[in-house]
Amino acid sequence: MARDRVPSFFLLVPGPFRATADVVAVLGRRGIRAKARDDDALGAGEVRVEVVADAALADGFSWGRQGRVPADIVRGVAAHGRAALIEYGARLDEHPKRVAALGRALQDAGGVAVRMEASGGASAWEPWLTQLESGNPFDLYASAVLLVGDDEGNVLHLRHAPL
Repeated sequence: MARDRVPSFFLLVPGPFRATADVVAVLGRRGIRAKARDDDALGAGEVRVEVVADAALADGFSWGRQGRVPADIVRGVAAHGRAALIEYGARLDEHPKRVAALGRALQDAGGVAVRMEASGGASAWEPWLTQLESGNPFDLYASAVLLVGDDEGNVLHLRHAPL
């Protein structure tokens, strides 16, 4: 029997990740059930993982919600060239503390930074984790939204993860 489609969002976490099974194992040791990405429907609260390689990964981490991402983080992303692509089966506002725990587990495993894929907003760990752990709706919004503006402060584009 097919499951109904649940909302989901993606996180991209560059780090020393070489194989999907290794990331699944690391998360499992932290009490987070995850599985390798497949074509099955994603269930509510499920986590799927895939390790991806991209020589230009650092370019996607050069800008974030607060402007330029610090150079040391961008260099760290470039040094790895691989990332864990995480899909989480829920809206961000449904499980922010679980998502923060997932982020902390990936950070502890060597993840350099995090990017919310729907918005393209990259972030250093601590501001992003603090916002999620607060559970405050404004903080959740700020963690997932990227405003693109011009030099006069006009918003030209708004991108966000499902909230």
